[in-house]
Amino acid sequence: MSTPSSIEALSGLWQPSGNLKNLYFGSGCVEKHLLGALPCPSSKVIVVTGSSLATKTPLVRRLETLLGEHRHRGTISSIRQHGPASDVERAVQDVLARDGVDTIVSLGGGSPIDAAKVIALRLRQSRGTPLTHFTIPTTLSAAECTAGGGYTGPDGLKVGHRAPEMGVAAIFYDPRYACHTPVDLWLSTGVRAMDHAVECMYHPCSTEVPWKALSLWAVRELFECLPQARDSHPHDETVTTRLFLAAFASSGLKGENIKGGMGLSHSLGHALGSPYGIPHGITSCMTLGKVVQLKARESR
Repeated sequence: MSTPSSIEALSGLWQPSGNLKNLYFGSGCVEKHLLGALPCPSSKVIVVTGSSLATKTPLVRRLETLLGEHRHRGTISSIRQHGPASDVERAVQDVLARDGVDTIVSLGGGSPIDAAKVIALRLRQSRGTPLTHFTIPTTLSAAECTAGGGYTGPDGLKVGHRAPEMGVAAIFYDPRYACHTPVDLWLSTGVRAMDHAVECMYHPCSTEVPWKALSLWAVRELFECLPQARDSHPHDETVTTRLFLAAFASSGLKGENIKGGMGLSHSLGHALGSPYGIPHGITSCMTLGKVVQLKARESR
């Protein structure tokens, strides 16, 4: 039974997630640590990503080479923006058809990360065995931070799921894997991270520590680093890594027993995003400022 995270300003409960075991960050952390973090030396790995990263950048090939022929069991690169249900279902069936796969590595933004979460959930339901999920984010959407995700149904509406099996076991914030992210996408998903941090402040169940404290830190980092990234991305790896960590701080320690969604800006973003094909970073650019104005008026 879920316990409210926080009922009064200085009274409540924060329950840490049991999924995340390792968070690696810094230039080259994928090459340094990914193989050693696998469940076992003989692990069999599926890579889940999008077509742009697979066809327009060397990142997928670099990851496949790192894994090697004896570990790499295939790459699914068909996940489109907002994760259409048909893409996710094909990916699920693809993984189910491969024997011995125990690990999935998602590479990209929110859509491939969420798709990998759904695949992990479906495999647990079908086979009764867990699938270890590692992720290498290339945006600041912070999809890697929660044990929940979803896909877009045929009607254009988002279908969400939340379960412990959907949690990520390891995150790799490597600026070398963000170097091909277009600057507009990088900055807009940074506003998405800002959306997480700001909506934490008025979420009815957010706790003073660690989520609110880290969100305040995240806001400062985002305010400082996003303007710098406008001119320096992707060349300044320090700024890139700071932004990755700010995105994690904005959403990574909400607590397992948090109740409800994020807030009005996120709700509006979901209503606008999938049905109209608008990236969630852009929806946050559209909604967050207006929602903050509304909240400020209501608090007078």
